[in-house]
This record gives sequence, C-alpha cells and structure tokens, in this order.
Amino acid sequence: GAIWSPLVLLFLILCCLTAAPAVLENDEAFHLDRVAVATAFGLLSAGLLYVFCGMLGINGRIVVPLCLIGVTAVNLWRWKVQLLPAIAPAAGYLDWAALTLFGSFAGLTLIASVMMGIGDYPMVFFNADTPLRLTHAHEIVGLTQYPQEALTVKGLFRSYHYGGPAAAATLSAVTGIPLHKSLFIAVIPVLLTGCFGAIWLL
Repeated sequence: GAIWSPLVLLFLILCCLTAAPAVLENDEAFHLDRVAVATAFGLLSAGLLYVFCGMLGINGRIVVPLCLIGVTAVNLWRWKVQLLPAIAPAAGYLDWAALTLFGSFAGLTLIASVMMGIGDYPMVFFNADTPLRLTHAHEIVGLTQYPQEALTVKGLFRSYHYGGPAAAATLSAVTGIPLHKSLFIAVIPVLLTGCFGAIWLL
C-alpha cells in the first residue's frame, strides 16, 4: 500500500497536467474545480490509451507513462505557470455550500468505495454490479487480446469495456498498486470529484 502512494500521486499529477489545457481558457486560473475535472479526464484518457495499446499488442505499462510525460512537457512549455493550481481565498459560505453539496452528491459512494478498498482484498461489495466492474478491470489489466476473454465465463469475449475499470487497470499496471485499491480508493474518488467539479463549473 503506502510504498506506492508517491507513484500513484505522480501518475495522477501527470494525468491532470496532460488534460489541463482542455479545461482552461487563456486568462483563467487553474482552480480546484478545474484540477478535479482535468485529473478525471486525464485518468480516463490514460485508460483508453492503455486499452488501445493492448489491442495493438503494445506494452501499455511503458507507452502510457511515456505519452503522459511527453504531453505534460509540451503543456508545461506552452502554458507555463498557468498550470500551477491557484489557491483561491476562502469564500466563506460558498466553500461550505460546495462542501455540503459534494457530501450530498458523493458522500455515501465515497464511504462505500473506501470500505471496499481497505485490506488485502475487498471484505464486502456494495451494489450488485461492483464485483463485475472489478472483474472488468482484472480482464483489462491482463489484456493479451481484444476483445478480452471473460474471467468468469470461458469462451465469452467482451467486445466492450468501461472507462472506470480501464482507468483502474492502467493505474494498477503502471504503479503496482493492488487493483482493488486502484479502483476503490483512487479511481472512484477521482471520478466522483471530477464529476462534481464539472457540475460546479457549469
């Protein structure tokens, strides 16, 4: 667990900086809501690239980080200090309103997600399709052909995947974090925060 946290943080920072220009205008600051959206979008894009690499028979564990580093370098050269997150002064009631709305929007899902990510393996699953999503992630992380064969039914090939499991598979493959921790403790909170950030921006 803890030994991988610097790598996970570095990977998420690269995802954020890769997608940052997509959420910025020329004169806007890179506030927390935009950071959340960029990180989620970059993480989903990394998952998509990992699947494309698997389809082409290329090692996504190497290609994805190299692409993220390359795009980040170009973005930093182009946008420079504008990509540094800006800390806005406290807005009082507005901050409390955002926190309350976020708790209402994602609180129970975040708690359930963290509970499933604690330990050497999930001790409990919430929602009937959650184990299926983890299964999809396992199929994608071990992708040797596309479409990949289902882990649960021999001879069944899934011609689809989902963004969340692909992002979790990518994060696990690149950083070495256990797959259930990648999905439940990293990816789901990032995606929830990104969704809320997008709603807040709107």
